[in-house]
Amino acid sequence: MESDVEMTRYDNENTIISDFQMFKSKDISFLPFSIKTLQLYNSIHKVKNWKKWIDSSGKNDPPPDFYNEKRKMMMDVMRIDDHAFVDDKGNVINNHNKRESEIINKLIKNNKNFLELAKKGNIFINPDSGLRGEQDHNYDYYINNFKRVVSNHIKKIEQYKKNHYGYKIIFFIVDESSPYIKEIKDKRPDDVETPFFAHPHQWCFDKNMVDVIINSEIDYVVWMTPYKHFKTIEKIKIPMATIIDVKRIKKDYLIDYDKNKMKSLEI
Repeated sequence: MESDVEMTRYDNENTIISDFQMFKSKDISFLPFSIKTLQLYNSIHKVKNWKKWIDSSGKNDPPPDFYNEKRKMMMDVMRIDDHAFVDDKGNVINNHNKRESEIINKLIKNNKNFLELAKKGNIFINPDSGLRGEQDHNYDYYINNFKRVVSNHIKKIEQYKKNHYGYKIIFFIVDESSPYIKEIKDKRPDDVETPFFAHPHQWCFDKNMVDVIINSEIDYVVWMTPYKHFKTIEKIKIPMATIIDVKRIKKDYLIDYDKNKMKSLEI
């Protein structure tokens, strides 16, 4: 039996792409909508088009994770959430992913057939990390985690360009954070049944995060957000993913959120 490993559902890049392909077109947002962003979406979302991409996500493969020779595009996949933080020793701590790995490893030890399922990303677990409130879902963690992960991948762009000269650069960001709101007057209730007024967080316009993307050589971002849906009295559209043309982001539209007013809807 293999020793314990850090293994969660989205450790497998192909599982990420498969989940993205399951989203309906009406659940995808485009910033802005254009022929180029639509073509990018179709090249990934349609299974027959995705077959034209070459998987380079293996440990011994040259980065980035995928590339498309016909369309001259390359794409790197990365995960961010609102759990992880860097401790005083510089170690990245993620109690949520740690607990998920522990449960998966326990399943594998009890039944080795779970190993192949786990490697393919076919086990979905939403673990209880034992933490509550802002100890578990934290806007500061969210922002800092986003900046750290995206910036680390930006540092690798020069290597990507050496491997695929002249290709468009795409960052596929898997955002596993919870939905957030900006408190208006009253604080968010401690229970899930009491209605209250707040502004929903518009993450794709959040200056705290988007500034990192704008000041880079990234051409497009696919921002996948599978866990941000929630019930509202006034119906609002919440995308499962957003395709962003980075060079066409209008800085005047960005929102400089007050961190003290941002709260997760997960208690």
